[in-house]
Amino acid sequence: SIVEETGEALILLSLLQEKGRFLDYLMEDVNSFSASRVAAASRVVHQGCSAVIRECLALAPAHDGKEGERISIEASTDPQQYRLIGKVQAPPFSGVVVHRGWKTSKLALPRHTRPIDPAGENVITPVEVEVR
Repeated sequence: SIVEETGEALILLSLLQEKGRFLDYLMEDVNSFSASRVAAASRVVHQGCSAVIRECLALAPAHDGKEGERISIEASTDPQQYRLIGKVQAPPFSGVVVHRGWKTSKLALPRHTRPIDPAGENVITPVEVEVR
């Protein structure tokens, strides 16, 4: 259902924010930052988000070969397996692998514990308040 799908997306965003400050990084205007400040922030985001992804997904390349290699794709191939770009005509298709893609055999997200309103506002990460 749409509520479950929305809930799963919000849970994943919440985990990426909690462990890697993903949303903070994306929503920040880094154009005024020095290269060293961007690199430092990127390290934190990378480490935290990578841990979340490895915990929740079993990622593997969708294509076993290498980027830059030539391949042929038959008409009977699952259309979700490939995104064709460039001068696409009738199959069979012949082209160069630009990106190997990603696939997963696992999706292990915690269950959401609060109701999700697909038409309303939903808290992804609550406001953090240090009580003094």
